[in-house]
Amino acid sequence: MKKYRSGLTIILSCLMITGCASNSDIFSISKISDYSSNDNTSSYETDDTLDDEVEYYYSDDTPIYSFEKRYEKIKEQYPDKSVLVWVSDQNIRYEDEVNSYLSEHNKNYVLCFKNLTYDVDMVDDNSNFITSYAQLLSDAFDNGEKFDIIDTGLKYQGFDTFYNPYQNCVNNNFLEPLNTYLENTECGKKIYAEMSTNYWKSLMMNGKIYGIDGSLSCLKEDLGYELNADLVDKNSIDLDDFLGKYDTSLQKVIDLCKSRGWKFTAGMHGFMQLYSNYDFITDNICIDDNGHAVNIYETDYAKNLFNTISDGFTNDVIVNPVNDNINDIDTYFGSINSTLCGGYTNNKFKTSQEYGLQTSYASTESYTIYPQYSNKIYTSSKALGICALSDNKYLAFDAICEVMTNKELNDLLCFGTDYDIINGCIKPYGYYNTMGVENRLIRYPFYGVNDPNSNEKYHEAITDFKLSKSVGFCFDTTNVSDKILAVDKVLKTIDSDFPSKEYKTGKEYLDKLNDDLNSAGLQDILDEVNRQLEEYNETHNTDN
Repeated sequence: MKKYRSGLTIILSCLMITGCASNSDIFSISKISDYSSNDNTSSYETDDTLDDEVEYYYSDDTPIYSFEKRYEKIKEQYPDKSVLVWVSDQNIRYEDEVNSYLSEHNKNYVLCFKNLTYDVDMVDDNSNFITSYAQLLSDAFDNGEKFDIIDTGLKYQGFDTFYNPYQNCVNNNFLEPLNTYLENTECGKKIYAEMSTNYWKSLMMNGKIYGIDGSLSCLKEDLGYELNADLVDKNSIDLDDFLGKYDTSLQKVIDLCKSRGWKFTAGMHGFMQLYSNYDFITDNICIDDNGHAVNIYETDYAKNLFNTISDGFTNDVIVNPVNDNINDIDTYFGSINSTLCGGYTNNKFKTSQEYGLQTSYASTESYTIYPQYSNKIYTSSKALGICALSDNKYLAFDAICEVMTNKELNDLLCFGTDYDIINGCIKPYGYYNTMGVENRLIRYPFYGVNDPNSNEKYHEAITDFKLSKSVGFCFDTTNVSDKILAVDKVLKTIDSDFPSKEYKTGKEYLDKLNDDLNSAGLQDILDEVNRQLEEYNETHNTDN
């Protein structure tokens, strides 16, 4: 039986949101990655230099060969070039095509991608993580393995006790400081000039920059709605009516659905940084207006929001998608949606049917609407960097810059060659995956799901948005690591438990949730965060 590995990281992208900043385009990536045809082929498929025994495949049935086999093949194919090892938790589909491109453009290096999670049992029989990419990376360093380029990856909730993968890599001395390279190389000067000052500040730790992040994790993931375009158009619904604070906006959605007999799905309540514009330190600890770290689930905002959701559930409007399904597209008004900086880059965009609102049996075009959005830049949570142990540091830096500034190469790495360009957007037909390799400022937006002008809007965002006061703060979880895992275990239950008939009100559920969080040791974590925040604020200027 063929095993398809590409789906694992897509699932992880929905589960592993770090606390200090936003991350990858959670729902968009999940949906887009489900859409691929099987007519794409790879030169590896008929390559006699590789073993025919293959255990894993991409979703387009292209075989995934082991790193060792590919590395030896690449060395034989390009004997006069340096083979740079790029390590990540992704299988990179278009390695062969990318290396042909690099060779044709006279680069003195080629790339070999190593997925550390390849052929590793990541979860137990209960789907709990038993290791993580960060742990595998640490083990590799302990064993003296040498890489050239490192993708800092994601946090694996329930196993990792840190909250920011980029900061974790820096703190563990995995990454080489980039300041010298940015200042003294032509490619460094070019990419530094293309990004804003605040973008670079989001990547700075102790005065040094250790990575380059094309995913723009310094911007916040905005929560919004995906609304049934047929119902919106036929009923002349004004989307501007839903703009504003999220809890107020959601009440308007519920009231409308109640009056028309429509349904709406809600979820992701375990990631409250999506629902509010507070600065978050962890998944549930935010900085309040007084500068103190507090539990978001004990705030008045959370109480109002959860009561609103509970009322909608009681009135047969809100549906919990974890426990129930909606089958009738004609009465399905919408669901929550999440997109990086969506309120600024993709608001009121009409998607195609392929990426629209879906039930088990049908789909329809939809409008994406983001009631509120943050105009702040946060600490970056992901990046590409030079491995501190690399023997090819300058070549590795040049490769990172080339991938992040060369649109043709970045699109090739993300999408391959089988696609159409429609109105400035890409419609891929083969396998594709942008995670860990994309630069949102230059890669094609997705046709039918992204605003055609999103490249420019992302650039405006990193240029015009103000720095969050928490930029640069790194929460050291060492003293409370066991409590971190206990709290994560509680947070993991939220979406299955709420909303449900077991709880009459949102307050009743939050009382139970907060009791469980405190029993897991949340107060000790809060005390530790506030202690570190106080020390940080004493030595850093927080007026941005």
